[in-house]
Amino acid sequence: MNLNRLRRNLARQVTIAYALLSGVWILVSDRLLESAIEYPEQFAYLSILKGWLFVFVTSGILYGLLRQSERSLQESHNLLKEIIEGTTDAIFVKDSRGRYVLVNSSAAQILGRSARAIVGQNDFDFFAPEVAAQFQETDRSVVESGISYTLEERVPGGGETRIFWSNKYPWRDLRGRIRGHIGIARDITEKKRYEQEREVLLRELRQKNQELDALNKVTENAICTLDLDRLLNVLLDRIVAVIDADAGSIFLHQDNRLKVAAQTGTLRTDAAYQMAIANQVAIATTATTQLLNFKGVDGNSSPLEYRVLGIPLKRSNQLAGVLQVEWHDAHTCTESEMHLLEITAERCAVSILNAQLFERTEQLKSLLQLQFERMPIGCIIHNRDGYFTNFNPAAEKIFGYSKAEVLGSHPCDLIVPESLRSDVEEILRRLAAGDMNAHSVNQNLTKDGRTITCEWHNTPLTKPDGEAIALMSMVQDVTERMEAEEQLRKYAYYDALTQLPLRQLLLERLEKLVQNAGEDPPLFAIAHVDLVRFKSIKYTLGYELAEKLLVAIADRLKSCLPPSAMLARVGVADEFVILLERVENRDAAIQFVRQLGTVFAEPFDLDGHKVFRRARIGLALSSDCPGSSEELLQAADLAIHQSGKSDDTSYAIFSPEYKVHADRQLQLDTAMRRDFKAGAFELYYQPIVCAETLKLVGLEALIRWRNGAEMVSPAEFIPLAEETGFIIPLGLWVFRQACGQFRRWRSQYPAIAPLFVSVNLSVVQLTQPNLISQIDAILQETGIPPEKIKLEITETAVMNNAEYVSGILEDLKSRHLRLCIDDFGTGYSSLSYLHNFPFDTLKVDRSFVNRLDSDRKSVEIARTIALMARSLDIELVAEGIETPEQLRQLQALNYKRVQGYLFSRPVPPSVLEPYLETCDRAFSVGGS
Repeated sequence: MNLNRLRRNLARQVTIAYALLSGVWILVSDRLLESAIEYPEQFAYLSILKGWLFVFVTSGILYGLLRQSERSLQESHNLLKEIIEGTTDAIFVKDSRGRYVLVNSSAAQILGRSARAIVGQNDFDFFAPEVAAQFQETDRSVVESGISYTLEERVPGGGETRIFWSNKYPWRDLRGRIRGHIGIARDITEKKRYEQEREVLLRELRQKNQELDALNKVTENAICTLDLDRLLNVLLDRIVAVIDADAGSIFLHQDNRLKVAAQTGTLRTDAAYQMAIANQVAIATTATTQLLNFKGVDGNSSPLEYRVLGIPLKRSNQLAGVLQVEWHDAHTCTESEMHLLEITAERCAVSILNAQLFERTEQLKSLLQLQFERMPIGCIIHNRDGYFTNFNPAAEKIFGYSKAEVLGSHPCDLIVPESLRSDVEEILRRLAAGDMNAHSVNQNLTKDGRTITCEWHNTPLTKPDGEAIALMSMVQDVTERMEAEEQLRKYAYYDALTQLPLRQLLLERLEKLVQNAGEDPPLFAIAHVDLVRFKSIKYTLGYELAEKLLVAIADRLKSCLPPSAMLARVGVADEFVILLERVENRDAAIQFVRQLGTVFAEPFDLDGHKVFRRARIGLALSSDCPGSSEELLQAADLAIHQSGKSDDTSYAIFSPEYKVHADRQLQLDTAMRRDFKAGAFELYYQPIVCAETLKLVGLEALIRWRNGAEMVSPAEFIPLAEETGFIIPLGLWVFRQACGQFRRWRSQYPAIAPLFVSVNLSVVQLTQPNLISQIDAILQETGIPPEKIKLEITETAVMNNAEYVSGILEDLKSRHLRLCIDDFGTGYSSLSYLHNFPFDTLKVDRSFVNRLDSDRKSVEIARTIALMARSLDIELVAEGIETPEQLRQLQALNYKRVQGYLFSRPVPPSVLEPYLETCDRAFSVGGS
């Protein structure tokens, strides 16, 4: 207002000054011209010139003044604009109708448009109607009242609402009339946010202080106690008091169940119902390990709402139990209360877990002491100097001293013999140093003066850093055990049945001979005696008589021993070894083995049973087998296998070639088992023909083994299979395959119905207890009539096991199976002996057939066999026919069935099948 008045006065003063100066100039100039100019025409001319000069000069002065005023005004305008635009506050000017007249860039940014686009618009062009109406209401109040307003305004925009601190005051013209209003708005959104955050922090701080005060009230002094019951009651009373609850309970885990450990407060009248609810809340809280807020209604005549809050008592995911508080009214639990309870529950959990740990530690200490007292072996605790500090009842029983008598004493003063005291003191010293554990068996003294043998286990009890704090000794009285072990040692070295040394004692004695051999070692030998088919005695006469036989054999062998010789029993049951420590020469050792054969010449009398036994003997001389004691025994064992070529008692002397042969047998056995699994075995069939018609009457199934590109001879692998026992699965496979093939042929070629198939049966198979059941199973499986199966058994197998085999053959015959004695003539049986066995067929060995051309005796024997077979009604078959002449001789001797290369070699099934279509096709002499 004063500035405008100053401006108006200045303009008035300038105008008056200009008028005065102009008048003075005209008056003075005219007077000067009148006085100086005589002619009126010159005066008039000069007056005009003077007037123009005045106008020109005054115009220049006025122009200069106006330009200066304009520059000053522009500078003021620029200064004002920079001030308006430079501020972060929004500045705007509105006219009386609410239209924007002026806005700075901050205001334009808020409105989201340029300043030019905003001028002339009103708030309804930028804001929602309700917001714009509120702004215009404030603007109208400023214009109408002419009073400035200061207020907070909220401006929505850009996805958020901004808060502004606005100053609005009237805009007046030079006459003081209100033309609108001017507004300055400052964005205080962040300030407000900071103020709100500060309020939240202050509120949280006040809450924390309250919780801390409450927590201190709950836990002060109570945390220090380790008495669990007292701790629970104190904590629960304080918690209920702090949160103003009506009742409270603490449930703890005991025996995998939640049990009430403490209660306080007032229970409702329905106490049983209340406890049921409390238990369910506690179980749910345990299951979820989360705070559980339960709201319920009392079911009495006047229902009342109540509140139960369950809080898990846990620390680091270890759940100790459940804290439960209850209000008997519609109490609303605030977040502050819940948070306080959670913090308090965690503190309580720590205290409870500590108290429980202390309680368990005390129980463990009691348990450990109880275990120490109840240990069945002596347990003794020493201090670092070795003096007794604890002595359990088992130790008291061992040494006869009571615990009170030994405490504070040193072992060397009571239980250690004088001769051992220095050793014991050294052991105790090293134990105290922590550098050893000691185990020993030594003599000790008892209170009554006896000397006993004790076994000690001593160990230092150390801290984590390795420092020994005490020593522990565990002791047992092993006096009786040592005596028993000595007796057991005797049992380990001597056979209980024959009282002969066992293998271990033999090896020790043999090892001494091997180790003491110098540059010119003395000759010694091993004779390994293996009883032939001893198992048949057990199967026929029983185990008791078999043992008596072993004792009788041992007695006879001992009677043949030279001085310094040693007889030992080795193997499972039927093997003996004789160690000849001093042998003059090789011949002397051989002579001893020959004499040894006479032991088995006479029968053994076993409770009225006269039993003949044969043995195979393997002899190994130290000069032929330098090496360890085990290698020498192995050499004698290898020689046994070479001695089995003869049926009589025989012997063989070890030769290095036996080892090579044994290695070959091992390789062959491995390959045989491998190829059997791989399906490398197959069956060939050799025809059995009628001697008169040369037509097919039967087939013999013969196993063949293709090992890679070559065929392995049955004469090589079948004896090996019998020796190793592999003949059992192999023979069973042959029987199953033969029956299966014969069944398929019978279905495909009906003409072969009269034919039979022969299958060889090994002596090893005959001794198997389950042979009959296996044959029954295969016959049932394949459906072959038993009378179409002929089982061929060698004469040697029958004669060597006559008593046992007889029963087996009867069982087979009772199943209508046909039985054939194979290789007849290779054994020592008489023809008259045949009537004791149920054979249907007798197959003459090829050795007789081969000699028919050259040996007249063989012809007579063949004729006799034929006559005897016919008289016994036994079918006769000759095998090994290779020439037409042999066939004619056998036909002349009335042999009905023949078999051999003359007709056909053993062939695969596919080669044989053309003969099976009609069975009327005769074999041509010469074979195929």
